[in-house]
Amino acid sequence: MGVQSTPEEPPQSGAALPWVDWDTTLRVATSSAPIGPPVSLAERRQAVEQLRASAERAPQIVADASHLQPPARGEALIVDRAGFARANTDMMRQIWQGIGVEVRPRGPGLIPGIVRGGAVGKMIGLLSGHVLGQFNPLGSPPRLLLVAPSIMSTERRLGVDPGDFRLWVALHEQTHRAQFQAAGWLTAWMLGRVRALIEADADHESAVHGALDHFAMLKHHRDSDDDVALTMAEMLTTPSAAAVLEQVSGVMSLLEGHADVMMDRAGPEVIASLATIRARFDARRGRGGPQMIMLRALGMGAKLAQYREGAAFCHAVIDAADNDDEGIELLNRVFTSAAEMPSLHEIRQPDAWLARMGVDVHR
Repeated sequence: MGVQSTPEEPPQSGAALPWVDWDTTLRVATSSAPIGPPVSLAERRQAVEQLRASAERAPQIVADASHLQPPARGEALIVDRAGFARANTDMMRQIWQGIGVEVRPRGPGLIPGIVRGGAVGKMIGLLSGHVLGQFNPLGSPPRLLLVAPSIMSTERRLGVDPGDFRLWVALHEQTHRAQFQAAGWLTAWMLGRVRALIEADADHESAVHGALDHFAMLKHHRDSDDDVALTMAEMLTTPSAAAVLEQVSGVMSLLEGHADVMMDRAGPEVIASLATIRARFDARRGRGGPQMIMLRALGMGAKLAQYREGAAFCHAVIDAADNDDEGIELLNRVFTSAAEMPSLHEIRQPDAWLARMGVDVHR
């Protein structure tokens, strides 16, 4: 991966991303996506029908719980793990190329791009076996994915009611759709952060090379110490990019925590076994072992912390108001503009955000 190459044309930005062979990424991602649990054709069809119905039903439930407008009807795809891998490869390709700084090399310089493509594909393939659903606002068009084999596998391991669990997952992802609809500025903001990360990185190519090399070593790592969980994001970070990553982490913590809180606010009126699902799912999230070490190395450990910190922030804001409805309205101020969104420090110290919003936290 250290081979130097001559670009065919100059980059359109001040920094150049190393070229990735996305065809290799797609091939490796789909071929390495794990096969789902053994189920009959009738069970698969029932799961797809239930998930599709849950995705249709969830928007109004989300609106009632969150006081946000029901998310507009949009594409909801029920996919297998290979389908998830294809969708995420396509998303990464769109983002990478849309930034306009990828430079395709000539001759021998193609080989590092193929190697990079394979490494990225391995990461996507691994994640495809663990992600239950995803709302991708950065794709064209934005899409909601529900990964049927992973949902079926998880509901079996947890021993929970399949219909309730499928609706519960759909609520989380439709809450993300409602968030981005309420915060019309957010998609452009996130794309801007991606550009800022690249432009802040004067030696981005060597950082990416080091990250992908480290990932290759992690595949063979079996240490039980959770401290080995150095995320890909951290490995790609130079000091100049740290502030941008902190902004992104604050926003992601809010979005994930808010979705978790809202899916639970739906309550037993629509999900009778909600308390059981939440208790067993949270216990599963905290489970360790070699697989969890790998997921933390890919950034999933940071995601787990985002759920916890973001949810705690949301509860603190709701509790600061005189009543529940006022608390939800106060919380929804975060979607008004980037200036209203809490920083990572404010996520961890909700009183600081409340004070900035003019709320008397000592009354």
